[in-house]
This record gives sequence, C-alpha cells and structure tokens, in this order.
Amino acid sequence: MKAVAILIATLFSTILLTNVQSQESKTMIEYNNELYNDDRLYVLSVVKCTKEENNKQIITTVYYADPPDEYEWCLLTLHNVPRYGAVKVDYFDSKEAAEDYAFVWEPTVPLISLGGRAPYPIPTYREFSKWKKDQGLEEYDYKKMFLNGAKDNPREIIYQDK
Repeated sequence: MKAVAILIATLFSTILLTNVQSQESKTMIEYNNELYNDDRLYVLSVVKCTKEENNKQIITTVYYADPPDEYEWCLLTLHNVPRYGAVKVDYFDSKEAAEDYAFVWEPTVPLISLGGRAPYPIPTYREFSKWKKDQGLEEYDYKKMFLNGAKDNPREIIYQDK
C-alpha cells in the first residue's frame, strides 16, 4: 500500500492558523519530538464532504458550513498536534454510518501514556467518552484553526495520493 500524502489547502483566502493563545493555556505533551494537544495521538471528526478522483489523487473538500446539495459524510482522522493535520479520510453515505464507525474506532486511538499503543483491553465508546471527560480532553474544533473564527463558509481541501 502506498504511503498517503495529505496536504491541506484553503479556499476563498481563509487562512488557517493555530490558535496560539489557546495552545499556550493548555499543557502540551512532548512525544517523539512533537508537541501533542493531549494524551491522544489522533482525534476523529465527522464532517460533510465531497470527493473527486483522478488517476493519481483523491481530492476531498471538507465543508464545515454550507455544503453543496450533493455531499457525503467523512470521518477525518487528525494528528493531535497544534495544526491537526489530516492523516486519513473515510467516506460514508450517512452521518449515522460515520458516527457508528467512529464509535468503534475512537477508543482504539493510541495514547502517549501507553507508549503510543492503544488501550488494552479496548474500552467501550461509553467508557472512552467518560475517560475523555474525566481528563478534560476537548473534541476537535475547526473554528480554532481559522484566523477569522471560520465565519466565511470554512472548508478545507485534502489531497491524497492513490
């Protein structure tokens, strides 16, 4: 399987920017010479998207607001570092299917406190959600990534090599 190269671009001159103030107030965790937002190596996010393919790439446009009439649901797997780079995109026909998939896989996310391994035994989604709440962990918030607070129909483009 080829390595997936993912790049994130922006549309309509909306600038993506790490929210430095919120990062400074959080305790970052250093692991393998990278700073992480918390104990999780990855975070997941269910979003609306469109997908185009050519012979070399899959081009996904993620819509955080105002998607076109024809869209799919995606589960984004994001590297849990200050810029939240996308590392994987899974596609679904419905929000429920994407959420069901996330409920299965989110508890398997590798943790820094476990040396980059998944918990064992794998907790249920309910147990994992309680653990996140008890730890004060936040879900991915795309608005923190946009300089203008994501007010102008925010979207991202993700390019994946086939």
